[in-house]
Amino acid sequence: MLHGKKNVFVDGPSDDSIAEVQANNFTANILIPLQRYRLFTGKGILTGSSMSLFAESIGIAPGIVVGRLQHDRKLGFNQHNGLKVRFELNQDG
Repeated sequence: MLHGKKNVFVDGPSDDSIAEVQANNFTANILIPLQRYRLFTGKGILTGSSMSLFAESIGIAPGIVVGRLQHDRKLGFNQHNGLKVRFELNQDG
C-alpha cells in the first residue's frame, strides 16, 4: 500500500531495505496509532490487563499489541503470549 502495487516484497530474515523498514513502520502505525502507542507505553504499565484494555480502546486484538511490544523490545518474546490467538492451517481441505 505504501510503495505502490507494482513493487513486490518478500519477507526474509535479514531484509533491512529502506522500503521494507518503511512498510513495517507504516503497517505498525496503521494498526496502532503512534501517538496512542507512545502514550500507552510511556505509562510503563505492561500487564495483561492494561494491554487488553488498550487493545480494546483502539479496536484491535490484544495479541497485536503484544506482538508490537515484543517487536519493539518492550516485552520479551516469552511474555504475554497467552494474549495471542494462534491459528493452524488445515491442508486437508
